[in-house]
Amino acid sequence: MVTDIPATTNASFGREVVVYESPQPSAGIHRLVFVLFQQLGRDTVISPQLRHNFNSRNFAENNNLTPVAAAYVNCQRERELQKVIFDTRACHSDTSMAETEKRRR
Repeated sequence: MVTDIPATTNASFGREVVVYESPQPSAGIHRLVFVLFQQLGRDTVISPQLRHNFNSRNFAENNNLTPVAAAYVNCQRERELQKVIFDTRACHSDTSMAETEKRRR
């Protein structure tokens, strides 16, 4: 988390209060939201203690922040995705895949 970014610059000019941690989904698809807040004053932003059960609405209210943009991302462990693709291919013989292609034409 980066705070105190001057409006005419980028995040490298701000103050890092929480180090970025890349997504590490353990199983299934995880939904991530990246939110850009406008800091309404030069008050010190109190960094969250835990990532678990983080409430962005409460965080914004407690720190006098207004959301101005958001990006939504889905991510999944690569091994799980490869396993799903492999399992799907294993369910079909070459003959049945060829028959399916003929029907599509």
